[in-house]
Amino acid sequence: GMTIMHLGAMSDTMLPPKAREAIENIDILFVPVGGDGVLNASEAKKLSTVLEPHIIIPMHWSGMGEPKALDSFLQESGDTYEKVDKLTIKKKDMAEKEGAIIVVTE
Repeated sequence: GMTIMHLGAMSDTMLPPKAREAIENIDILFVPVGGDGVLNASEAKKLSTVLEPHIIIPMHWSGMGEPKALDSFLQESGDTYEKVDKLTIKKKDMAEKEGAIIVVTE
């Protein structure tokens, strides 16, 4: 199976030590990037780096939060990214996706 972590409307980058110890080998990380009550671009990038997922999917950037939140996150990340309307991924494809950012459009 795959390990999927959804951070919801998380607003603090500090994970309790026990929680951090329990989290390992994340395949897909859904991380809020919009600011205005949730993680901003910089905080989201920092937490994504610490958690080391195979795939990062930014969320909370459309219709809420800071107007340029997604652009800020992508710029902060400095990584290339892929935009898709629909995401289909298999566990066997994870190895080639180390830290890949995938933007799922509306």
